[in-house]
Amino acid sequence: MGLGARGKYRTKVEAGVEALLVNYHRILDKVSEILDKSNGTFLYKGIWFTNSSLLATTDPHNVRYLMNTNYTAFVKGSEWRKQFDVFGAALFNSDGEEWKRQRRIFHAFLNHPQFHHSLTRVLKDRLEVGLVKVLDHVCKQELVVDLQDLLVRYASDIGCILATGFDSRLLSVEFPENRFHKAMSDVLEAAFYRCVMPDSWWKLQSWLQVGLEKKRSDAWNLIRDNVIHFLFAADDTYSTTLTWFFYLLSQHPKVETKIREEMKTNLSVKEVGGLKLPIISMNELNKLPYLQAALCETLRLYPPNPYEFRASTEQDTLPSGHQVNPQTVIILAIHAMGRMRWLWGEDCHEFKPERWITKEGKLKREPPSKIFAFLSGPRICPGKELSFYLMKATASTIILNYDVHVIDGQDVSPKNSAFLHMKHGLMVRIKKRLT
Repeated sequence: MGLGARGKYRTKVEAGVEALLVNYHRILDKVSEILDKSNGTFLYKGIWFTNSSLLATTDPHNVRYLMNTNYTAFVKGSEWRKQFDVFGAALFNSDGEEWKRQRRIFHAFLNHPQFHHSLTRVLKDRLEVGLVKVLDHVCKQELVVDLQDLLVRYASDIGCILATGFDSRLLSVEFPENRFHKAMSDVLEAAFYRCVMPDSWWKLQSWLQVGLEKKRSDAWNLIRDNVIHFLFAADDTYSTTLTWFFYLLSQHPKVETKIREEMKTNLSVKEVGGLKLPIISMNELNKLPYLQAALCETLRLYPPNPYEFRASTEQDTLPSGHQVNPQTVIILAIHAMGRMRWLWGEDCHEFKPERWITKEGKLKREPPSKIFAFLSGPRICPGKELSFYLMKATASTIILNYDVHVIDGQDVSPKNSAFLHMKHGLMVRIKKRLT
């Protein structure tokens, strides 16, 4: 290669890296913009000093092909496990026969009658003794609190009790330090960084033990020592969704009014100490289609996992006509999918729960390959219905009894992480509603 060619090569690489660094603070929005202008699929060849390429897609036909039609040929793969090695060989990271075995175990656990009995009991206790007690304290003291932190603590307590029988009491009026969640947040941020930066960059940081890789190492030491006690609480997807949900309600008070009207008409409640507590059975909560529509709309705009990665085990052609091979990194851009005008209409950036309601007033079902927050096909999230149950029970308890006022002037934006946490949390004031 001559000097001229080498110079051109350096210029191309530098331009690509420069564009990535310039937009790293808004990488989710940048990916959405590119894909919207590319009819849903974008292929970039010659990525970062390697002979590999990157394909990002929001095309439902591609998603269905990757996750349903030919899913055995598209796996998590070694690159995924390298980025998310902290999860070991768990269901989240596995492929093939090992994935099938773990999936059977997980399904058996979630479908066991004793689990459902325990979940209802624990949820009722954490709502009445944990969440409501803390919210009442916040109201009386007129405190400004981080709603994201509060909901993460609530979810962690529920997960810990279900997994181990131990009540971590992270959600209490003392607000004890939540070291485990801080550690998981650092790990997920580093995992995202590994996905978008060249291997040589993060490997050098890991070797030098600096930057996000240093934080990751320290965090993993803590997680390893505490993972048994927080086995179930590590997944805080529904607390993340609820945080974005209450932020969106604060921007759209008419939606919150409609939810309250629906609850007043359809939901059975009991009066306890001046509070309206919903009957938290599946049957009761399924009477709230507009609430679920608002949650679905939240998941469309702010899915807990912004990306899903796949690797092809063979050369193939996707329905969009793009060719992939084992050197192609395939990104299913979940966050961007909800922002495609050609898929959701010109109002795709607007929060409109009505798009999920039929003319008969029932919940409209969209195919999983279009609303991809819980994935689709054989690898669809086994806890999907459980997540909606937890979100509806929690949201209805809060909405019935409290007004959530988001503090003006704060920066509400997503964190660059494998989970779509808010970068700075969500500072709110809680006011008790008059019954």
